[in-house]
Amino acid sequence: MGWEPLLDFVEAKGGSAGIVLTDPGAADDVEWPAPARARWKHIVDPSRQDAMQGLTDALVLERPDAVLLATDLQGLEGGLHAAMHQVPQRPAVVGAQHGFFQDWGRYKQLSGFDAFLTYGPFFQAAVADDPRFVAAALPKVDRIRHRPPTRTHGRVLLAPGTHFNPKLVELVLRLKEGHGLDVVVHLHPAARDLQESLSQYDFVLFDRRSDLNEALSGVDGVITAGGTITLEALAAGRPVAVLPFQRGEAYDQAGIVADDFSPESSLSIFKKFKDDPFRAKAKDFLAATTGSGTHNRSRIVYSKLIDIIKETQRKKASSISVIERDERDSDKSIAISDLVSGLGPTFFSIDQLSQLRHHPESTVEVLRTAYYEAIVSDRAKNWDGLYDKWVLFPHPSGPMLWLRLGDTVSHGIIRRERDDRITKFILSRLTPGGTFIDAGANAGWFTLRAAQAYKELGEGRVVAFEPQFQLYDHLLKSVEANGFGALVEVHRMALGDEDRSVRMSDGGRNSGGSFVLNDPAGSRGSVPMRRLDDLPIPVKSRVDCMKLDIEGAEPLFAAGARDFIRRHRPSIVSEVNTKKLRNVSRYKSEDYIRLIEDMGYKTCVLKSDAALRPFERSSLETSRGVIDVVFEPRL
Repeated sequence: MGWEPLLDFVEAKGGSAGIVLTDPGAADDVEWPAPARARWKHIVDPSRQDAMQGLTDALVLERPDAVLLATDLQGLEGGLHAAMHQVPQRPAVVGAQHGFFQDWGRYKQLSGFDAFLTYGPFFQAAVADDPRFVAAALPKVDRIRHRPPTRTHGRVLLAPGTHFNPKLVELVLRLKEGHGLDVVVHLHPAARDLQESLSQYDFVLFDRRSDLNEALSGVDGVITAGGTITLEALAAGRPVAVLPFQRGEAYDQAGIVADDFSPESSLSIFKKFKDDPFRAKAKDFLAATTGSGTHNRSRIVYSKLIDIIKETQRKKASSISVIERDERDSDKSIAISDLVSGLGPTFFSIDQLSQLRHHPESTVEVLRTAYYEAIVSDRAKNWDGLYDKWVLFPHPSGPMLWLRLGDTVSHGIIRRERDDRITKFILSRLTPGGTFIDAGANAGWFTLRAAQAYKELGEGRVVAFEPQFQLYDHLLKSVEANGFGALVEVHRMALGDEDRSVRMSDGGRNSGGSFVLNDPAGSRGSVPMRRLDDLPIPVKSRVDCMKLDIEGAEPLFAAGARDFIRRHRPSIVSEVNTKKLRNVSRYKSEDYIRLIEDMGYKTCVLKSDAALRPFERSSLETSRGVIDVVFEPRL
């Protein structure tokens, strides 16, 4: 129970905490320190068909503010939504790291979680692209007392994880017979069935009811298969060698992985701990993997949980009233619960309707799930009636956006398709006090993510341009909803090569497809086009990045922004759409690319990890004439 000490801390702070055990046989493995003032415990047998009901009963009875699931996707996560439907007040649902190794990809696919806690920054770095993952700490390590070795015990603790193969048997025998060492075998809780098979050997098995601190202080070193007992041993100040199996190589960064299964290899690692720099390296690794180098890990996790609970409650409150009021058409001024009730089972499943009845605050999540299902079924046609309905969508990445439900761009944001390499690249270019230019802002995804980043950096400015009135109007509301008014300015205009009035095409259900028409603009539906060089753009220190997605008008923009680009030399992220470049600007793709390169830039494309690689002209052919490129200033 790596997280169980957290419950002690919660109670010490005046709260109540408890455990729902999904394995009755594991109840004896859980330490219940006395006095457990407000501790509650529920045992749920996963073999029963009504296991989910057991979890639901516990949640209904206790009404917690947060549920921390540390079951490595082996327990009740699959029915989590069903349980949440019946809880009077939905708690914050937080996934917790379970063991040193974690298949984070599987966790990313679960939309029912508000956040995931990792043991420390070492693990969070692998999932830094998902804001739901929070670097926390490993509370159970706080129970380990650091005791520098004072004498030689002639004893080694072996923690083989969940396996005990012939190589491990040979290792124990050679440690005993070849080196004269006593070996204590510490089995993983999930390997209790190995005790009987090991009885044929004269091995000493660690009694899990014994004090691990005493066991660690009474050995000269610990040999592990790479589990979290490795971290506990390091915290106790013991030399540790990790065997090269069960992915033990993950400890390479600490330099404690043995070359092979021979006793000599592990004992050579033990000797390295006599070196001060080596011990310092192991200590740094311990801090990175457990969240702290001192005994305050439960405090760290508690603080993170409080922040998650507050943020979950804020988002829950903000998502209840989500449909914009249309003063001209009262029929459109409906609550979202009325909207989904009107669509009913023709669009939503029975389970989804049940969730909506019990939890109206979950409607945004249900809409997202329903859309996933609709795109692969004939229910997709029901989205036609939602085209003029706007929803304030709290995105998992942080910002809230006003989105039009029937719009393709909105669908991409709801389905998290915009959380891609372009977003990562743009955010990587932002610096404190910098400026980001968003030309063709649409619903404001890049505008709001950049504003969010500048707010975290301390200062910065976002200047957004969007000519379509409804998008411009709702982008202003999104800026207001996030409290970004001091960071963002939004202009309703197109950017081009001269000052004039233009008309925009009707993008229909794809607002991102609207482009500048070449026919003369009349008074009806026209918008101003301006040259960026003529606008008073606020630049405090530097222009970090510009994003251009203006449907073929990019060469017109560049012609009207030559001085600005040459003066500030920002990174430029641009769509290259061969067909629209030809129709709108009368440019070939290669001519547009050459236009920017002649301003002192090189052309690159983004790899999946947002790293840059050189652009190849053949890419336009393989991309069917539409590709995103990055223009980087030449040194």
